[in-house]
Amino acid sequence: MADPFDPTALLGEGWCLLVTDMPVDATLELMGVAEERDLPDGLGRASARLASGAADGVLLLAKRVRPGHTLVLELDGLTGWIGMDPDLLAELSAGGGVACAAFTDPNNTEVLTSFNGSPVTGLNPRSMRLWGAENTAALTTFSADDSHTPTQRAVLAIQVATGVRLTEQDLDDPWTGGLAVWP
Repeated sequence: MADPFDPTALLGEGWCLLVTDMPVDATLELMGVAEERDLPDGLGRASARLASGAADGVLLLAKRVRPGHTLVLELDGLTGWIGMDPDLLAELSAGGGVACAAFTDPNNTEVLTSFNGSPVTGLNPRSMRLWGAENTAALTTFSADDSHTPTQRAVLAIQVATGVRLTEQDLDDPWTGGLAVWP
């Protein structure tokens, strides 16, 4: 398996990546985006919102990656990461699907996965400790090279859980997205 990219090298210390097999529009709707639109400069808009301290919601960026899979990127985790909500992940994976999200901030890195609407399984990519639901079959096959950073391990865990190998190019513009107001 090729070495995964390190999202922290591209995005900085705070990000959340979510991959699901739901369509982009349904994913964004479940994540609280009321008005979806094309964002050809999505990364620039997200960065500008962070710099300005905008408090009117969280800008979620989404796109189709690989046939049948959606990637969602969050860069504003000041109120928590929407993509890391266990109930949301269960809903995104209902009906035989899968949803896997990973986040990092300066103090923590974590991966959460839900299969077929089941309770969430967690993975700490630093220690490789699994916790949570008994549906860990996909993640128990996961192993990481000691040379991988925790955030590279998080990207590998997404690949193992979803079958989607994310690349640096997947984080390039353009995106679809909108503001989500999360309780």
